[in-house]
Amino acid sequence: MKSALKAIIVSSACIAACLLAPVVACGQPADDGRDIDDTNLYVPPEDLDTWPPDNRWIEIKDETVIGDNSSQISEYCIADTPNADGSVTVYIRTTQINHRYEYIQWTTTKTLYCDGEQVAYIGEDYRTVPAGDRMTQYAKFDVRGGGTHHITSEEKPFRGGTEITTGWNFPVDVPYVITAKAETGGSIDPAGALFVYPGKRQEFHIEADDGYRIKAVLVDGIDQGPLSTYELASTGADHTITAQFQKTWTVTFCDADDEVLQQDIVDDGSSVVPPEIPEREGYTAIGWDTPLDSIGSDLTVHPVYEANICVRVPTRVACTIASDGSVITPSSYEIENLSVVPVSSSTITAHGVPDGACIELDLDSQCVFSSDSGLVEPFVIPAQASECFTWHIDPLDPKTHRDLIDRAVEGPTTFCTIDFTFEAVA
Repeated sequence: MKSALKAIIVSSACIAACLLAPVVACGQPADDGRDIDDTNLYVPPEDLDTWPPDNRWIEIKDETVIGDNSSQISEYCIADTPNADGSVTVYIRTTQINHRYEYIQWTTTKTLYCDGEQVAYIGEDYRTVPAGDRMTQYAKFDVRGGGTHHITSEEKPFRGGTEITTGWNFPVDVPYVITAKAETGGSIDPAGALFVYPGKRQEFHIEADDGYRIKAVLVDGIDQGPLSTYELASTGADHTITAQFQKTWTVTFCDADDEVLQQDIVDDGSSVVPPEIPEREGYTAIGWDTPLDSIGSDLTVHPVYEANICVRVPTRVACTIASDGSVITPSSYEIENLSVVPVSSSTITAHGVPDGACIELDLDSQCVFSSDSGLVEPFVIPAQASECFTWHIDPLDPKTHRDLIDRAVEGPTTFCTIDFTFEAVA
């Protein structure tokens, strides 16, 4: 980018190509012998804004003209800090000092260029100053666009000629604009619009907020990776740096005793691979108590176990059938729960019961099952405990069940079969 034109013709400090107009003597040197005191200050016109103090100006030594009767000084000043838009202000001034001439006057106009484009102009100036006085021309302009720019000048006579001309070429470094920003979930430091001069380096520090991780650092849209520090080296252009962050959740896997097995930081909406579920005596692991895909919150996850149901039921009930049909059953029938959890009778079913016969199972003198009614009252057997039951079989009709009675006399025979099912008590 080229510098915008902002020239101030009246009494304005000239930092760039400030061509001092020729010193033209008019008349004979004054004989009052007055000299210019070095303590005299340059005073810019009142309509100009704040100008740099005298100790900031750089004198163009090679172009300073010092004579017995008059002298000319060319100076420039470059602002220490860039403007809000990144441009740099340049000030120039040219001063003529009349030591002994009756008067001196300006005889040239000055045009200032930045990289060949006009940025300021000091037009025809018809002031004169007597011996012992001085006069100054000022100008200022802004140089834009990062990089090193060159200021040059050209002057043209407007009073028919000149005795002295001045011209120069000097560089002005303008910073590049580095725009650093952070998206939701973290910060980048420094942030905002930064001004970095050519050849300089700038380091950035990226930090994620709680519940986020650094996802990427984009430099001019190109992903540099999830960096916590990024250094922009030897800046040669304007840049944009964007820190991106990813929302995360913490998934904690615990065992049945709430001891932490594993903890994972998971991106929002993603899944997580769980650890192996620990073995647990008397149980079979069937999974985890929370879905592990599309995570959308912090989670504490526990394994889900199913108790192994193991109930020992005697396969034979030894009973005796008398010739008159009466049935003698054992006084105790023990069912043992080997499971680590209490179990409850779920179903009891009788198969092959002789017609007209009725079988009953009692617990603590209470009927819990009969072949006529089925399961009357579910019963519970505590974990790793047993209960004693009593079977009752009504007498058989000797005539109706003669075949069964005869077979029982000859040897063991199956009277009926009973099926039990149990389930864990919640």
